[in-house]
Order: sequence, then C-alpha cells, then structure tokens
Amino acid sequence: MSLRAFAQRLLPRRVATAVAGGGARRSASGGSGGLASNKLAVGAGVVTAGCLAGQYFFGSEDNFYDHRFVTTADPNDLAEFYGNEDFMEIFCVFPFMVDFMMRSGYFDDNGHVHTFGLPPVVSNMVVSMQFDEREEEDADGETNTVCFNKKERFKCTDSLFGFTLWEMVQNFGYTQRDDGTSEVYHYGQSWRGPFFIRLVFQTHARYVIFATEQHLNSTRFLSRDEEEEDALVAQRHNIPFHLLGQFLDGLEVDVQAKLGAAATELAKLGPKDERKDAEFALLRAQVASLEATLKDLKAAREAAAPQRRATAS
Repeated sequence: MSLRAFAQRLLPRRVATAVAGGGARRSASGGSGGLASNKLAVGAGVVTAGCLAGQYFFGSEDNFYDHRFVTTADPNDLAEFYGNEDFMEIFCVFPFMVDFMMRSGYFDDNGHVHTFGLPPVVSNMVVSMQFDEREEEDADGETNTVCFNKKERFKCTDSLFGFTLWEMVQNFGYTQRDDGTSEVYHYGQSWRGPFFIRLVFQTHARYVIFATEQHLNSTRFLSRDEEEEDALVAQRHNIPFHLLGQFLDGLEVDVQAKLGAAATELAKLGPKDERKDAEFALLRAQVASLEATLKDLKAAREAAAPQRRATAS
C-alpha cells in the first residue's frame, strides 16, 4: 500500500477521534456547569423558602413578647423611673446611643419624636408615647402611684415614598400587688413588618428587662441614699459596665476566700514536713496563682474607676 493511501485511510479516524473527544470534553464541561447551576438554584430556593417561612410565622403578631419581674422598690420611684428619661438610658443600652438619639431626633407639635429608622439613612421613624397612671392613698394618707403604663408606638417609613416598612407597639410599666411589692412588665403589644427586624427587637427586649431588673432591684435604687446618687446615675447610664463591676467584685471575694483556705492548708503542713513536699509545693503554687489573680482584679477595678466617674458626670 502506498504512503498516500495509508494517510488517506488513517486521517478520517484521527479526525473522528478528535471530534468525538472534543464533543466529550464539551459535554463534560457542560455537565459541570449545569451541576453548579443546579446547586445555586437549590441554595436560592432554600433561602427563599426560609425567608417566606420566617415571615409567615414571625412577620406579624400580637402579644409577641411579655417579660415580668417583681420588685420591692417604692411605686413612686418606679413611676418616676418610667416617666422620665431614666428608662430611656437603659433602653438605649449604651450612653453614646442616648446622646445620638437625642441629637438626631426632634419633637413635633403633637409631642411625637422624629428620628432615623431601621434600616438607617433610607428610612425615618416616628415614636409616639402615651402615659396612663392610677393613684391611691395608703393607710397613712399618702398618695402613691399604684399603676403606671408607658405605651410607645414605633412607625418606620421609607424616606422616598413614605410607605410603612414596619410598625411596633410596646408597653412598659408596673402594677402594685396586694403584698406591697410591684410587678414590673415589658410587653410587646403588636408587630407588623419583616421578621428579621422583629427578632432584633425581641432580643433587645430580653436585654432591657434583664438590665431593668438589675437596676431596680439594686441596693442603690432601693435605698435611694443621697450620697449614692452619683453612683446610681452612673449605674443607670451603663448597665453592662455595672454588671461587669459586680462580676469583678464577686470574683474578688471568691479569690480571697480560696486564698485564705489555701494559706490555712499551707500553714498546717509546716515548712519542714519532708513527707509532703509535693503537696506543699502544689499549695505554694496555688497561693501564688491566687495572689496574682487578686492583683489583676484590683488593677482592673482601679482602671475602671475613672470611667465610672466620667459616666456619672
């Protein structure tokens, strides 16, 4: 067979093979791209279904939270706390948020507060407040506010067209019980809007009731000592910092107790007890560690003191 005939017979096979191989590669490439597209479509479907389910179950609801606790505080002090800006300082969590809210908002002729909304920049919010209270005379003839309620309505609209994005109604107050104590309540009356913003406010509501309980049941608030007034103001301005101080105080007491117990055990062993060298060394190390921890706690308290004074002022 001539060389030309051999080439003519061989060439179609290679061309066919190359074409088939290219087609297979294109098919494999197309299959990989299709698989990625399918995964993306499934992921988008799961997210969409999750958002729809969240909005269906949490989007709009009445009575969407109800938190309560009992206090022995004076009812008139409670009415003053909820009736002025004291409660707002706890509601805003941090002092800089109080200043920001006061500077960014203004009151209209109806007493409604206009401020930025959530989400900010693209929305505006109007906050309206309604106060209700009931007074009764006690056995001594003194008038006490036995029931107080502060109702706040938050309405958030978009900045361009004024459409309502979400709306929420909350109630804050207390009622005096027959035994002389008062039941403080924070009550979410209604929510209308996106479920993820509602979850933010529900989480915030849990913090606010916790921080309020810590403040109203604190020794400073219950005693109302004039000498402790600055400390009470500083406590109210920054509840998280106050709780940190309480934690450090309790931790310092525990460390001192453990240090005393370790020192007592160390004294029992005696310096010349050769049979208990390992135990002796272990207790010495424990005492040294506790002393270092106590030193760090005292340093932390001293470092926090200027911030407390600045907050009080």
